[in-house]
Amino acid sequence: MDTSSKRTLLSLGFVLVLVASSMAFATTNVKAAYSSGVDEIIMTAYTEEEAGLLAVGMGEIDAFWWPVSGTVLDGFFASYPEYKGTIGTVPTTSGYWSLILNPAHGDQYAGVYNEGEWKYLIKANDGNVYFNPFAIREVRFAINLLINRKFIIDTYLAGYGSPIFITGVLSSEYTYSYILPVAYSLGIDEDGDFEKGKQMIEDAFEAAAQELALYGYTLKKVENTSSPIGYWWYFEGKPVTVIFLIRTEDERHEEGLYVANLLEMCGIKVYRDERERIALVPIVYGVDPKQYRDLGPEYGERNLAWHIYTEGWVSMSDWKWAE
Repeated sequence: MDTSSKRTLLSLGFVLVLVASSMAFATTNVKAAYSSGVDEIIMTAYTEEEAGLLAVGMGEIDAFWWPVSGTVLDGFFASYPEYKGTIGTVPTTSGYWSLILNPAHGDQYAGVYNEGEWKYLIKANDGNVYFNPFAIREVRFAINLLINRKFIIDTYLAGYGSPIFITGVLSSEYTYSYILPVAYSLGIDEDGDFEKGKQMIEDAFEAAAQELALYGYTLKKVENTSSPIGYWWYFEGKPVTVIFLIRTEDERHEEGLYVANLLEMCGIKVYRDERERIALVPIVYGVDPKQYRDLGPEYGERNLAWHIYTEGWVSMSDWKWAE
């Protein structure tokens, strides 16, 4: 097959819950792509997305096998408009985002986890006791309602994405159609329902405050002009703060800032730790969930090392049935 009969394809990553990794994977040059068989596959590595796209546009390779975000793609076409009619896209969930929460609670040293105050509190490695909002199941569920997945896709991914509701079952997979009715029946959809999610968090905090009071702890709202809604939740005289690890290499940075703002609209203060993968991954996946860190007086002096992280995954193929 001669080069004039080749078709150029770009593998584009679709997303969400809550996309693409930060390093290029590979390019694939498939000779005789539409013949009776493939005689040779040549793999070439690129470390820059633009270089991979440019190679496709110039006809040096047939496919850039890597999830490219909409903003990157639009930026590329703005710089190289001559390739807009040359490069095509293949919708596939080759990368996706999720938010991982740290639900750590209990007193490990005493072997108590889901009883009394320990349903809400965590005794960290420094011996101090902290209130962890994500120890509460209703708060974790409410995050699904706070977030408008469609807004994230349209605003930060230039529309190149699709919402998902469970990790491991992607929007391009056959099984996805079975997941949607379950999500919808739980009140979770693409648009979210911020007010409903906020009220769920409010109710969960009020219930926790009443139970914690039985054990001598105080959880309450305190008026504060630095809050976007006029108050912060306080535990034992210090603002309830969550440590948000936000990746900066791609649009997960904007996603993280968006979610952080939503949490603060619920009266929960957010410490935004904005760094790259190499700094954040070891904290999330390599540190004891009850590990602590120093923050300074504005955020209550000390807290858990992390509460929430903008993680991302690469998916190299679709499955009819997720197993």
